[in-house]
Amino acid sequence: MGYRSEVHSVIYGKPKAMESFKNDHVDELDMLVNHMGSMVKFEKIDDNDAIILVGYDVKWYRNFEEVDIWNNLMNIANSLGLSVEYCRVGEDYDDYEYITQNTNKPYITIHPRTHYEIRSAIE
Repeated sequence: MGYRSEVHSVIYGKPKAMESFKNDHVDELDMLVNHMGSMVKFEKIDDNDAIILVGYDVKWYRNFEEVDIWNNLMNIANSLGLSVEYCRVGEDYDDYEYITQNTNKPYITIHPRTHYEIRSAIE
């Protein structure tokens, strides 16, 4: 079965820069969709264009090719001066990562969830 995570990233910047980034990395984005089952969306955020990457129930190990591609896309975007946000939440309470680069208005937030089950004493 293995350890699973929920992973989100937003890469955004001015429309011309984002169009260039998207065109230069279309193969990597396709691989994330086709091999990792990730969702890739192209959105408008304020005056910026954005690429939103979402992976649910993902095996997130540093030596996996898809994880390396995801991380490389974020590193390349950061080196180009694009805004990058990344959040990974694992299965354990204290297992999470949250990174923002070149941004002062983060769009990704982490919300804790609780679950409880109450069984009636009268059955």
